[in-house]
Amino acid sequence: MFSRLVFAFVLSVLAGPVCAAEIATTPPVTEKTVLDKIAEPPLLQMPDLSLRLLQQSQPALSADNVAQWLQWERKRMQLMNQLGMWQDIVTRCYEQDKLLTHALMDSADRYWLLTQRIQAWIELREYEQALRALQQYLWQPDATPDVIAVWRQQLVHVYLGQDQIVDAERAMRRYREDYAAQSTEAVDWKLLQAQLLMRVDRPQEAYELIRHMSQPGAMALSLLARFQAQMLTPAAVREITQKYLARPDLKDDQRVLYVYVNYRVAVAELDLPAQINTLEALLINPARQALVDAFPEARKEITADALWTAYEQYGMQVANEQQLLQGDDLAWLALAETSVDAKAKSLTAVLALRARSKILQQQAITQFAALLEKQADGIEILRTLFLRGTPLAVDTLPTILRYKLVDFALARGDLQTAARLMETLQQPPKGQDAFDWNLRRARVLILSGQYDAGAAILHDLAQQPKFSEVQLDQYLQVVFDLQTVQQHVLALQAFAALEPKELPAKNRRELTYWKA
Repeated sequence: MFSRLVFAFVLSVLAGPVCAAEIATTPPVTEKTVLDKIAEPPLLQMPDLSLRLLQQSQPALSADNVAQWLQWERKRMQLMNQLGMWQDIVTRCYEQDKLLTHALMDSADRYWLLTQRIQAWIELREYEQALRALQQYLWQPDATPDVIAVWRQQLVHVYLGQDQIVDAERAMRRYREDYAAQSTEAVDWKLLQAQLLMRVDRPQEAYELIRHMSQPGAMALSLLARFQAQMLTPAAVREITQKYLARPDLKDDQRVLYVYVNYRVAVAELDLPAQINTLEALLINPARQALVDAFPEARKEITADALWTAYEQYGMQVANEQQLLQGDDLAWLALAETSVDAKAKSLTAVLALRARSKILQQQAITQFAALLEKQADGIEILRTLFLRGTPLAVDTLPTILRYKLVDFALARGDLQTAARLMETLQQPPKGQDAFDWNLRRARVLILSGQYDAGAAILHDLAQQPKFSEVQLDQYLQVVFDLQTVQQHVLALQAFAALEPKELPAKNRRELTYWKA
């Protein structure tokens, strides 16, 4: 339960100044009390509110309060880390660049600020920036051994992130040689070493390093390490992962880890249907960041192109088993129509990519899409395959599928994707008014930043002989969108396109007003 003072803090942030009676009965909010209250259990659970309280109360840096300011700054960075505000941390550190050479600041404190910036770059995967900073500061004579140790760990992280495995392993080996006497190691550093050991085919060492860790990422990595070290059979791994995946309370950021372990087992066993099933699940799981944090290599492995490849390989395998010839597209399509699940999807996927006839290709894509739409989240898989994968250009997709993808993108608020699709769809869907459709296209293009393309559609619409009152109002609403995004010249041109038309006096007055 909030204390009276914590509640007063919350009110001051959410509701502005308190009344005079409250001021008279509430203890004064001092710098000390703010830091104390942020550390209490109620606010520990609300880092965003704690950060807002801190921002309101942190004193400005001056020559006589460096130590005090740093106390506040450390808490600020802790909260920003907790909230994942990596770009804000980089920006904050840039704003405080003068502090890095502040005559009154201890070198350890200056390097602490630098370390925060480097870690934020790593989290943002801006590895070149982080590497340049590390190469510049690693050998500073006034840096303490503890700071150097952290920087060297960050260097391993950077090399691993850049996929420079040889350099990462060398840096890790030298670190271990220089810090062998350390009795304990941080959890994150152990996990990073285990990830690298897996990449250099030393799964037994990786397992020994993290076997007692209880973090979800470490547990999943430990399970995969045991499999790769031949300590567990594929069946045993699947039995373990199934127990986790069957739990109704398993969160997405944990589920994705065990599905990925199943994927790696499927790859090792050359089990293409299992690869397809796991890739489909992984590509649409919203917790992709948790997967990449635990298994950095997944960033390159779990892609739309990887799923296309799995479909293609399995389709070719099924066709070979049935002794179908490449190029006999009708026979492939007939087999697909009598097949189910991964077989049917894979056969139609091959035809979608390789059919000699344009008509058959369109038929195969339509059938492939229909199969996926029967699955839960199938439209999300389709969006990923056709808009993130590279084998098929968007304008080669059947128009009915593009309309579905437009609707899905708009429902998700994904204006960029909707605009990309709408650029290829000049004609409205069957049964929809052409004016309404093109006005919708114009609005989506404008709100996605394609101002000229959207304005061009407005210009074309303005050429129709007459506007109904409803159409005029709808047209003006999209012109207002141009004004909202500060495209005033284009907005004036859109208004001007209406001037030659016969408009009611009321509408003409409105047009003059809005132009002004």
